[in-house]
Amino acid sequence: MARPVREITLSLTPAQHAALGYDYGEIAEEIQTVLRGIAALRTTPDPRAPWSDVRRHGEDWAEDVLRDTEALIVRLEGVRAAALRIHAASGASVGRSGIMMGTSRATAQTRRDALRRAPEPAELWASGQHGATDHPGARVPESLRSWSVPWHAYLPVDITPPELLPAGLADSVAEGWAEPYQTPYDVPDMLRCSLDAVIPYDIDHRHWPLNPQGRTGRVGRNLGKWGEVAAADMIATAGEGPERLILLIKRSDRGVWAIPGGKVDPGESALDAMVREAREETGIVIDPAAVRVGPPRVVDDWRNTDHSWIVTTPGYVHLERAAELTPGDVDDDGAAADAQWWPYPDLAGLESALAEAGQSLYDAHRPMLAELADTLGRQDTTMDDLDRRPGETSAEYARRTAASREQGQRWARESARRRLAGGTPI
Repeated sequence: MARPVREITLSLTPAQHAALGYDYGEIAEEIQTVLRGIAALRTTPDPRAPWSDVRRHGEDWAEDVLRDTEALIVRLEGVRAAALRIHAASGASVGRSGIMMGTSRATAQTRRDALRRAPEPAELWASGQHGATDHPGARVPESLRSWSVPWHAYLPVDITPPELLPAGLADSVAEGWAEPYQTPYDVPDMLRCSLDAVIPYDIDHRHWPLNPQGRTGRVGRNLGKWGEVAAADMIATAGEGPERLILLIKRSDRGVWAIPGGKVDPGESALDAMVREAREETGIVIDPAAVRVGPPRVVDDWRNTDHSWIVTTPGYVHLERAAELTPGDVDDDGAAADAQWWPYPDLAGLESALAEAGQSLYDAHRPMLAELADTLGRQDTTMDDLDRRPGETSAEYARRTAASREQGQRWARESARRRLAGGTPI
C-alpha cells in the first residue's frame, strides 16, 4: 500500500515571515530541491518528472541540486556563525560549542576565533544586519561578475545607511536629495527608466535595476536614487608639458582630491551640469563652446551597489591660464571643501605632488585622468584629439567642432537674453 504524500508545513508568525522578506521563498525552494534531490539519489527517478528515467534526465536535476545545495550551504554557514557568536556571548564554553556542532574542541575554538573579525557577508545576511557604507562587500570573482552567469550562492552586503532606511527616508526626501522609494520595485516604470538612461541597463525578474558593470558584492543604495545616477565632471587644464596644471576639488566626504563635478539636475544636459558644477565648486566660468564632451562611463564610485550606481559624462577644457579660484559652499553631496590647481605633467607627476602634500587622489577618477594624461603625452597631440572620432579626418573634425562651437554660442546668447529679460537661463 502506497504511503500518502506528506506535505511540509513551515510554521512562522507574521512577524517572522516579514523578517525573512524575499529570502523566504528562495530558502523554501532550496530546501525543497535538496529534499527532492535526496529522494532522487535514493530512488533514481527524476524528482521533477517522476515518470522519467534518471539516466536520461539526471544531468538536469543534478544541476538543480548542486545549485540550490551550494546556495543553502552558504546561507547555513552564515546562520551558524551568527548563532555561534550569540552562544559565545552568552558565556558558553568552547567545549559546549563543540558538542553542539559535533566537532572537536579545537575546531570549535578556531570557529570562535574567527568571530573576532568583522562579520562575514553570510553572517550579516543571516542576522539581517547592514554593513558600513564603505564595506567592500562580498568577494566577487571575475568569472562570476557578469549578470549572465548564474550564481545562486551570491550573498552581497546591504550598505544602505540609516538615512535611506524606513526610519530616516522621509527626512532625506524632505531635504531634496533622495527619492521616496524604499525598494526599486516601488519606482514607477523602472523599465522606462532603464531604457532612457545615459547607459541603458537591464532589470531582473523583480524589476530591480542591474549595474551595467555586473555584481559589486554590495546591495541597497547609498545614493539618492535607484538605478543610474547621472553625473558630469569637468576636467580643466592650463599650461603645457611639464608646466601643465589641472583643476581639482577636495571632497569633504572622503578627504581626497577629485575632478569638479556632480549630479545632473532633471532637465539639464551633461554639458550644462559640468559647466555649472565647475562654477559652483571653483568659481571658474567656462565657455560651453570650448568644452569637448567625452563618452559617458560607469564610475567606480565607493557608493555603487548592484542596484544603484553613478554614470558620469566627462568634459575636457584647456584654459590659457590657471584662473584664480573662489571655491563655493559645500554642495548637497558635501563634495567640494576646497579647490586648487595641481601640477599635472602626467598622472604619476600629479600623484607625486599630492603625496608630497600629504594628500591623495580620488580612486574613481584615476582612470579618466590616466586616459587624459596618456593622450596629452603623445607626440604632437592636442586637446582636439580628445574628441576626435576613430577614422575622422582633420577636415571632418574641423567641420563638426565648428558646428559644435556655433551651437554653444547660440546657447550662450539665448541664456544671456533670458537672463536680461528676467527669465530662467538655459
